[in-house]
Amino acid sequence: MRIASWNIAGGHTVKSTVHFDYNPEDTSYFSEQLAALEPDVICLQETHTNEKRSTAEKIARGLGGYHVFNSPLSPSHVDPAYKLGMAILTRKPFANERLHMYPSPEFELFFASNGRKAIEHKKALQTVDYDGMRVANTHMLPLIIFGYDYREGRGKELASKIERVIENNLSDRGVLCGDFGMSNGQFEVYRELMKKFQLENALPEKPTYHDASPIGGLNAPDCMFYTAGTLEVADSGVVTTNTDHYLCWAEVKDAR
Repeated sequence: MRIASWNIAGGHTVKSTVHFDYNPEDTSYFSEQLAALEPDVICLQETHTNEKRSTAEKIARGLGGYHVFNSPLSPSHVDPAYKLGMAILTRKPFANERLHMYPSPEFELFFASNGRKAIEHKKALQTVDYDGMRVANTHMLPLIIFGYDYREGRGKELASKIERVIENNLSDRGVLCGDFGMSNGQFEVYRELMKKFQLENALPEKPTYHDASPIGGLNAPDCMFYTAGTLEVADSGVVTTNTDHYLCWAEVKDAR
């Protein structure tokens, strides 16, 4: 099974590496890049949805028709005309679609760059059952831009609560894809989760974001974890695209 994961910034490519410096929406770019991979399952983060249209649905149509589980969550920082959310797209029908909300931070967030107060952005975990596998899609707050770190203090307390939500809804045969909101500390932050489900990252050690890490090391906020006790990876990669987050993919198969 080939799985793709991509934070699409509402369907916008980028003008530069400056935060939130986007070109006008162009969902055809995302459909074309995904079509080249021919994925069975696609996990999208930062989809756009309003009363009239959905970027996830439009991308699915551009791919020739996929089944879509779309979850709008919060006002978009890219285009205020939309809600920001996540979506899982599958070639064949999925079952048991669920949205599991993460707790919001119990502390106020201010942008470290200018001191401006951030509006609340709700985050969550999507899960579906597909072809005998649990597919989980996640998007987490990038705490570093607010001066916090998931590895310590209040950030660590929030991560612990998030970890419980994922533990309660993952499966011992499945994948966990998404944007984890941190450059390179996922195994450290979610140590118990990794151990419980024997999770390993299917992706090669390459950057998944177009700018350097603010805390040093590899800037790879996007991961594709798989249950190494029941699945194995045949191939994987990171496609460098004209977007802030790059397109990630992996081919997984039964290890038994």
